[in-house]
Amino acid sequence: MLDLLNKSKLNYLHKDTIKIIAIIVFSIAIFSCKKKKGVEVDTSAIICKTLKLTGQSYLKIADISCVGNSKTGTISISCKYDGDPACIKRIRLNAKFYTSASIEIPNIQYPTVFEIGDSRIGITKDSIKFKFEYTLPTSADPKTLSFVYVNYYSESESGDVSTRAQLRINSNCSKIDSSTYDVVKTYKFTSDTLQVTVYDAVKEDGDQISLWLNDILRLDNFVLKKTPTVFKYKLNVGKNRLVLFAITEGGVGSNTPAIAINSYGNINMLPTLTKGGAIDIYYTPIP
Repeated sequence: MLDLLNKSKLNYLHKDTIKIIAIIVFSIAIFSCKKKKGVEVDTSAIICKTLKLTGQSYLKIADISCVGNSKTGTISISCKYDGDPACIKRIRLNAKFYTSASIEIPNIQYPTVFEIGDSRIGITKDSIKFKFEYTLPTSADPKTLSFVYVNYYSESESGDVSTRAQLRINSNCSKIDSSTYDVVKTYKFTSDTLQVTVYDAVKEDGDQISLWLNDILRLDNFVLKKTPTVFKYKLNVGKNRLVLFAITEGGVGSNTPAIAINSYGNINMLPTLTKGGAIDIYYTPIP
């Protein structure tokens, strides 16, 4: 009889122990789920707030400058980003259209918002690509269109925004007025060969430039590297003018190109998207 009582007591205690263990395990599981859920939400918010747009580039699908009577052009823009694709709900765009003297052409029609799901926008795990059409008010405006200044950023569902990306898009018939740049150096040559060496003076972070020589666009959308790149051009007798503009701002602030002209030392320039730097070269042949 005593043995039966002891066995009954042990079974009872065993059942209580199992219940207690089950309650503890269940509580831990609930606590872990809540904690995990909270961490995921916080991380998502941080990613959205710090999302950065870098590596901007463009493609002029339909450039209407100086061509025919069409008033509608199309531009495709691409960039990289670091963050969660779920943080990108839409792209907001602001574009301004300028003449060679940086005078804005008013009343341009173009879309300012691109929602995810729109056929004009595509998102991958690390890049954004979208295209937009613009319509100029009159058929005479394409002849005066020199460049487009584009400012855009991404926005999450909750309204968190990315860094802003700026881009200068030169038209096929882009011209520049002397009021839009400053002459920073002047040289005199007796050789008709101009050797231009360009590189990023600070850090290789995606800076891009455009280069004009004697009012002709010779280099456009060129990505600067720390390793110098050399270009050679022929000079006209007399005055020649080399003009440089920024196309994009890199990932670490201002556009920071450096230029070396023939055997002369490096020239550090700080061009912007709307204000350039220039070098005058006077070529006089040896008699």
